[in-house]
Amino acid sequence: MDQKTYKFAFKLTVAVAVLLLLSLISLSYGDSKIGLINSLNALFGVGEKSAITIVQNIRLPRVLAAILAGATLGLSGLYTRTALKNPLADSSILGIQSGASVMALFALLVFPQMADFLPLFAFIGGFIAFCLVILFSYQNGFSPIRLVLSGVAINSFFTAITSVITINHVNELRNTVQWTSGSLVGISNSDVQTMLIYSLVAIGIAALLIPMLELLKLEDNMLISLGKNPNVYRFIASIVAVFLASISLAFVGVIAFVGIIVPHISQMIVGSKMKHIFPMTLVCGAILVVGVDLFSRVMFTNEIPVGALIGVLGAPLFLYLLRGAKNGI
Repeated sequence: MDQKTYKFAFKLTVAVAVLLLLSLISLSYGDSKIGLINSLNALFGVGEKSAITIVQNIRLPRVLAAILAGATLGLSGLYTRTALKNPLADSSILGIQSGASVMALFALLVFPQMADFLPLFAFIGGFIAFCLVILFSYQNGFSPIRLVLSGVAINSFFTAITSVITINHVNELRNTVQWTSGSLVGISNSDVQTMLIYSLVAIGIAALLIPMLELLKLEDNMLISLGKNPNVYRFIASIVAVFLASISLAFVGVIAFVGIIVPHISQMIVGSKMKHIFPMTLVCGAILVVGVDLFSRVMFTNEIPVGALIGVLGAPLFLYLLRGAKNGI
């Protein structure tokens, strides 16, 4: 093992350790304080029945959902920004999550018995939104500002549709207000099981495409000279990115800026190699969502949705990156 590989392995190990620690602490905090040791025992079915029920049926699904949401959203951001060569590209900024929300709500109203297929409906809506953004922003290439403005417009359009659907179907969609703010409340073990299946499939596909993602970092002219079609690669990476974002949205709702924050931090930690950024993005995404969710429960009497708090963190970074965008409209 050379020195660079050793450093990467050490950093990734530390990140995983931080995630495990945050997850264990998260199992201990809530309306009923159980304690670290008792939570660990309850996790394995040892201790008081009430503690076991709380940990295994309420807090563990919530932590696992946070891990999966953070990992998939972070990875979605990595693939989107690489495909479009734009650090501002994220599923929330480009309207992907709002488009996915519309189709997810439509599915809940029309096909409530098909809840297990909700991520697929969300994917359709997210992909439609993504195609619209590309259609309106492309003009002899992609400028960061034009891409963002198109994304804001499409995002506003689909957000308005979401509001109309929610207002007109209040009784059928009672929990939608929390869901649209990115909430982990009410996640069940069955939700996590379905979310895990979709996440493993999407992450597995994304992992197979790491060499392609590395190639997308090159200039288009260089890719063409190598006999590669950059547009085909870009399209494949974008589909994977939309699918990853749709999984999270279907179960925990809209969580913005994770796709901007996490890849940026991961690259700062491990450098520019995709084979290193990929796993670090998975872990850092999970750390962010689990950590913010824990912070929300510890610091606020009335729990604030994790999506709202991450939005507070992500907005300044987004503005900083926007300020640094080189291309004009």
